[in-house]
Amino acid sequence: MAEFIKKIFLFYLKDPFVSRFWRMGNMEQFQNSGVYSVFHKLFLEDGLTYQTALFAVMSRKGIFIDEDPQVIAMSFYAPIFFLLSKYANDTEHEAGAVELLDKQIRSLYRIYRRK
Repeated sequence: MAEFIKKIFLFYLKDPFVSRFWRMGNMEQFQNSGVYSVFHKLFLEDGLTYQTALFAVMSRKGIFIDEDPQVIAMSFYAPIFFLLSKYANDTEHEAGAVELLDKQIRSLYRIYRRK
């Protein structure tokens, strides 16, 4: 799971189109309601909806404890969103971002896994 998330994070951070869209959306969402709608849907609503469904399945299968899957999704995604925002213009330090992301994923797993 950690390796898969790392690949997705680096794609969003480094892909020329996606990383520019991320930066542009972050800046323009406050000036343009159309950009806000797209940015909000792609990077907030859709991501949390998918992750909530994923964590619900993981809870049902006994991988994670019986906790509100939306809470788990928010706990999972907030640090990723933060790291993408923090390192959007600082890809030189991506190793530090990936290390923090790995620690966050492992911590989330320790908190929510069924023992």
